[in-house]
Amino acid sequence: MKRQPDTTYVPPWFQWMAPLCWSAHGPIKTESRIDVPRSGQQIPAGSVTFGGVAQPNGFGSLPTSLSFAAIDNLTWIVTFTGNTDAGVDGFDSLKDGVYDLNIDAAKVHPLGAPTITMAANRTTTFHRLFGDTNAPSTPTGGTPGTDYEAIVNTGDNLTFRAAFNKPAGGGYQPFLDFNGDGIINTADNLQFRSRFNKSLTWRVKAQEAVAGAGRFMIRTTEP
Repeated sequence: MKRQPDTTYVPPWFQWMAPLCWSAHGPIKTESRIDVPRSGQQIPAGSVTFGGVAQPNGFGSLPTSLSFAAIDNLTWIVTFTGNTDAGVDGFDSLKDGVYDLNIDAAKVHPLGAPTITMAANRTTTFHRLFGDTNAPSTPTGGTPGTDYEAIVNTGDNLTFRAAFNKPAGGGYQPFLDFNGDGIINTADNLQFRSRFNKSLTWRVKAQEAVAGAGRFMIRTTEP
């Protein structure tokens, strides 16, 4: 019996990365750190100068403003502007990160009844991580319903490859089109690869649903 040819898919970019002993994933990890004072160092009274590495431009910063719109005063659309990833299609996406939407109970009331307010403040936590196509999961050692993790992994890579160079209606996925140019190509692949194996982790407090508080829709259009 003749040996069947090996049909394992090898991406073209891997063919020149492997001889150089470079990582197949090539993750780019961002960080900020404080180098001065050192951990455990005794700090004298008075002014102290801190030194270290700042976060890359755009990371750790909220959008400059929010706008709100509602037709029935029940469903509200929140749109973010400023400090976002701009798409050529006119839509912007939030920077990768974990966000809290805080609702002030004192400002939520039935139409025409300003003295009746929501029972308690409410916080909705959501995230954006380009390339992650799955729901967040519980990290190892975490508490279900409290601890969450989002990660770009091999499952997302399969989804990305299935949409690569595909036309609208023929496999194209707009949430994987980073720059919103209507095609998922090498430019989007670079953004995807820079996030491969990158994860976001966060913790939220369990909250009870507030009856009659209305519905809130968070619009974070992701090209």
